[in-house]
Amino acid sequence: MLKSMLFSIIITCLWVNVTKANTDWCYEYGKRGEHDKQIEVCPDSINQEGSQKYYHYKNRGKAYYAQSPYDRAIEDINKAIEDINKAIKVKPDADSNTLRGFLYIDKNLYDRAIVDINKAREDINKAIEVKPDADFYTLRGLVYIEQGFYDRAIEDINKAIELKPDFAIAYNNRGNAYSEQGFYDRAIEDINKAIELKPDFAVAYKNRGHVYSKKGLYDRAIEDINRAIELKPDADSYTLRGLVYIEQGFYDRAIEDINKAIELMPDDAIAYYNFACFFSKMKKNKKACDWLKKSIIKGIGYREYINRDPDLDYIRSEPCYQEIMKNKK
Repeated sequence: MLKSMLFSIIITCLWVNVTKANTDWCYEYGKRGEHDKQIEVCPDSINQEGSQKYYHYKNRGKAYYAQSPYDRAIEDINKAIEDINKAIKVKPDADSNTLRGFLYIDKNLYDRAIVDINKAREDINKAIEVKPDADFYTLRGLVYIEQGFYDRAIEDINKAIELKPDFAIAYNNRGNAYSEQGFYDRAIEDINKAIELKPDFAVAYKNRGHVYSKKGLYDRAIEDINRAIELKPDADSYTLRGLVYIEQGFYDRAIEDINKAIELMPDDAIAYYNFACFFSKMKKNKKACDWLKKSIIKGIGYREYINRDPDLDYIRSEPCYQEIMKNKK
């Protein structure tokens, strides 16, 4: 199973207000979360003279980005990158490089082009050179996790925690790195700290539930995932809970959860991949292959991860799986 990263949590603090006396609607609609309206009004702001162009390009880029996690639209991410490139050309700074790093990582969820993930790291490196702070180290840690460089990720997140000891996101992300390394107790300890610092941290509950499931502590996993769903119901949480229900033998509950996940995220590459994992563990091989193929058509990458993901072990020897992977480059 693949889990979503935490890009939106950090990015929410980067909106830029460029006016004091008059209302800047390119900014104001962004703060309100009304991104369709924001994209409509931003061109008027961009056409203003002077250095404000930089801020408006940045804000419109964030508007495009804010829309994309819901439909995973690669066109919106490309538009956001285009705007941020313009902002950086007008006035390079750490925030813009970091935002472009976010966008390259998010785009990478579709085509897994190594050039994009490297560009993300280059941008974040530049940001750290200009302004070394906890957000940037945490972001680079996410990139390293994405690339499988867990020791480097932990080193960066350690630095983030040193700079900002109450940074819940950093503890959560370090817990994820430890979990990927198989250090489950360390992972739980870190995620416990994240939840202590931020009791309404839905993603942390979901991640801790995932670690508990890896340890075979299914009842505790369900408790945490239930809490995550209470705080923020999303397709990842329902899919994860469905996988845990399979391990417990509660197949009807599992099917209910996967149907809910499909309802919430009907057109998402990562969701499709997770559905493939779900049906694989249900030993419904044809459905698993169908969803895996759909995820690849939608642009999922992760070839190496797919080949080693234990959730797909049940279909690994199936001709449909072998044909899919043969055609996947």
